[in-house]
Amino acid sequence: MSYGNYQAPPPPSDPPRRNRDGCMTLFLLGLGILQTISAVFFLLGVTQINFGWVDIFSGIIIFGGLIAIMGLWSWQKWGYYTLMAVFGIDLMVAVGLAAGTIEWILLRLLMMSVLYLLYRDKMALLK
Repeated sequence: MSYGNYQAPPPPSDPPRRNRDGCMTLFLLGLGILQTISAVFFLLGVTQINFGWVDIFSGIIIFGGLIAIMGLWSWQKWGYYTLMAVFGIDLMVAVGLAAGTIEWILLRLLMMSVLYLLYRDKMALLK
C-alpha cells in the first residue's frame, strides 16, 4: 500500500452568497413603490358606494403583489411564485375581459419576462 499518491479532499466550498444585483434591487423597489401607491389609491376608493366583486378581486391582486414583493425581498421562493401568479392572473383577466389595452397586456408580459430573467440564476438561493 502506497500513500504517496494520496490527495487531501478539497476544502468545502463556501455556500453561494445571496447577492442582490443593482437591477434586481431597482426592479423590486420600483415595483414595491408602484404597488404601494396602487394599494393607497385602492384603500381611498374603498369608501365608494358601488363596491363590487371586481373591486374585491383588484384588492386581492394589489395586496397579493405587495406581499409577494416583500417575500422576494427576503429571498423567499413563495414570493417569486406568488408574484409570477399575480402577473399571470392579471394578464388573463385583462385578456379575458378585454379590459386591458394592448399596452397593458404587453406591460404584464414584460414584467413577467424581467422577473424571470432577474431570478433565473438566483432560484437556488431562494429559501
